[in-house]
Amino acid sequence: MRLSLVAVVAVLPLVACGQPPEGKTLIQRIADRNPVVSIQASQDATDLALQLQLCIGVLAANLSDPNREVRLAAAKALREVGPSAWSEVWRLKAALKDKDVEVRRQVAEVLAFIGPRAAEAVPELIVAMEDEEGGAHWQAATALGQIGHGARSAIPALLKATKSKDEGLAIRADKAIRLISKGL
Repeated sequence: MRLSLVAVVAVLPLVACGQPPEGKTLIQRIADRNPVVSIQASQDATDLALQLQLCIGVLAANLSDPNREVRLAAAKALREVGPSAWSEVWRLKAALKDKDVEVRRQVAEVLAFIGPRAAEAVPELIVAMEDEEGGAHWQAATALGQIGHGARSAIPALLKATKSKDEGLAIRADKAIRLISKGL
C-alpha cells in the first residue's frame, strides 16, 4: 500500500502547485476573470479533489500496516485531513484497537475532527475511554462530545467517567455530555 500512497502523493503537487505558463497558482487561476482559465482551473481542482479522496483511502488502509511508523504516519495525516476522512470511519473504528497507544490516540482525534459523521464509531469510542494509557481515553471522550447527538448512547459511560480519579478524563467526559445534550 505504501507504494500506492507515494504514487498518489506524487501527483498532488503537479495538480495543486504546478505553475502553468502564466505563472499562476491553482487558486489564482480559479479566481481568474478569463472564463477559459477559470474553467480549466476548476477542472484541475476537481481532479485534485478526486486524488485527495484516493489518498485518504490509501492512508486509511495504511492504518493496518504491520509497521508502527506507517500506521502512526497515516493516523497523523488523517488527523490533518480532518472531516474529509469521514468515508473511512469503518477503518478508523478498527484502528482504535491498535496495539500502539499513540496510533489509538491519533485515531480518536481524527474521529473527533470528523464529528457527527463518525457516529458509527460510538461503541468503539466508549470502549476506548477505558484505555488509560497515553491519553487515548481523553481523546475518546472528546470525540464522543464532537459527535454530539449521535453519541447519546455514550452518556451512561460518560457519566461514569465524570467520577473518574483521572481529572482530565472527568473534565472531558463532562464537556462531552454537555455537547451531546445540546442536540437532545
